[in-house]
Amino acid sequence: MGSRETQYCNISPFIVVEKLMLDENGEISKDYKIHCFDCQGNKRFIVQVDSDRFNGHVRDYYLIP
Repeated sequence: MGSRETQYCNISPFIVVEKLMLDENGEISKDYKIHCFDCQGNKRFIVQVDSDRFNGHVRDYYLIP
């Protein structure tokens, strides 16, 4: 394997399929991602919210103190 991400070398590839979730208007729901990291001993959490992904995409970030 010619990858620098050696932590994945012993994991067999697979595909994950999730049910499509629609909101109350039948539209694709907002996509929430939570990023967690440690910055010089301080834990940080950022919430990323993507909405209107196919019609005027908007991405917002929220820093959790």
